[in-house]
Formats: sequence, structure tokens, C-alpha cells
Amino acid sequence: MTTLIDKSTRLAVQGITGKAASLHTRIMLQYGTQVVAGVRPGAAGRRVEDVPVFDTIADAVKDTGVTASVLFVPAYAIREAAFEALDADIKLLVIM
Repeated sequence: MTTLIDKSTRLAVQGITGKAASLHTRIMLQYGTQVVAGVRPGAAGRRVEDVPVFDTIADAVKDTGVTASVLFVPAYAIREAAFEALDADIKLLVIM
């Protein structure tokens, strides 16, 4: 079986300012996940659980070297968020 996520995975959380996303970000950090960026349009410059927030996933990739993303976005926005991540050359998406 292939391991998709390991200690070298640099994770972004799309929708990080939401209630569920911020809770799961805290839990992932407690378990040692390298959460290196959050994404929320209009929230650049904020920090959630001490994770920097970017307006776009492309900005997060450029500044932090994101290699995977977990998406906590509303159903109506999931398609756009997923394609934005794929366009930023992220190969692994986890859609919650």
C-alpha cells in the first residue's frame, strides 16, 4: 500500500477560518501534521492556530511550499477550490 501523506507533507487548509476547519487544524497540529498554510479569500495576513492565512492557494504554494491540501469549503464552492488547488500543481486533495 502506498502512503500518500507522511512527515514531509506540507499541508494547506482551504477554508481555514471556518469552525470545523480551525478545529481540525488544531487537532492536526497536535498530531504533528505540518500545516504550513491556510487559505481564505479576503483573510490574507491573519493567522489561525499560528498558521498563516493566504488569499489563494497559489500564494500559499509560492510562499510555503504546500504539497497537499485539505478542503473545508461549502459545497457550492468545492469545485472552484479544488480546481484552484490543482491549477497550483497540488497533486493530493482531501475534500471534507
